[in-house]
Amino acid sequence: MMRFRTYDEVDPRAVANLALAGFGWNLDAYSVRKLRRQDKNCPDWFAMYAVDDEDVIGQVGAAYPTIQTAEGPMKLGYIWGVTTQPDKTQKGVARKLMERVHEQMREDGAGIFALSTMRSLVAHGLYVSLGYHHVQPYGWNQRPIRKYKREGIRVNIRKRSTTQMFELYRTFSKGAFGFVHRHPKFVETRCLWFPYISEINVFTRDDEPLGYALVLSGKRGVVIREIFCPISSNIPGCVRAIENRYQRRNITCLSHSRDDVIKALGSVDLAPERPSFGVLMMRMPKGRSSEKSIKKLVGKDRGRFQFTATDEY
Repeated sequence: MMRFRTYDEVDPRAVANLALAGFGWNLDAYSVRKLRRQDKNCPDWFAMYAVDDEDVIGQVGAAYPTIQTAEGPMKLGYIWGVTTQPDKTQKGVARKLMERVHEQMREDGAGIFALSTMRSLVAHGLYVSLGYHHVQPYGWNQRPIRKYKREGIRVNIRKRSTTQMFELYRTFSKGAFGFVHRHPKFVETRCLWFPYISEINVFTRDDEPLGYALVLSGKRGVVIREIFCPISSNIPGCVRAIENRYQRRNITCLSHSRDDVIKALGSVDLAPERPSFGVLMMRMPKGRSSEKSIKKLVGKDRGRFQFTATDEY
């Protein structure tokens, strides 16, 4: 008989093996301890597991970031790590786990639920059947790196977050909805989950700060995970400065939800490809709700909904 258990009630080695099989993700006991200690969005129970005869056969995790909505700041229940053992797929394990986690998130006071997925995955159909709606497509665009005439924008490399960077983010996010509530060490915390940032680029012109980008640099290319400039018209120049700084083979830019940023990235041929495979989905905690009402709640209908790849769990 299948039962539900929290992380502390199961064998951490079984969790690590399940995560490796499902995502190639190292979720060993040491990593989980660091996440629970440093990410204040982790609930006490961390994740929920389906157990059959003491075998861990499925997982659904959750986190509780705060987002800005038309009703003010709201606790979001963000689903992550949905996976089942290969021989248990298509047997209702994931659905029952999701329903149990929904129940727990309601008890914990989450005002809205969310998850990130790919439209091509079988699980996408499950999420639709559970009442989730498409809110924000996300993807990427890649092209060969170019060489430009210098424009006087300096790229300052940082390995850790700075007060200046945090203030740039706050200025950019003023008046926006969605994922705008970050603490000063947000980037370091997110790197515990996904170590896909090697450097922080802070851009200045004549010693005046213009913005920043979170970058992953490799031998063959450079990936911009997110880029923020309080004046969005500065984004193209900052992208060109990145290309001059990292003379690799390709540049890839992960998508941003803000219309002004997408327009700016389009001017340097890095707007996200459409249609996008990735999608952020949301639903309300109780009963069915329309896609239109959810988008209105999170400011998507005003073009001011903010979400980047760094925000997802």
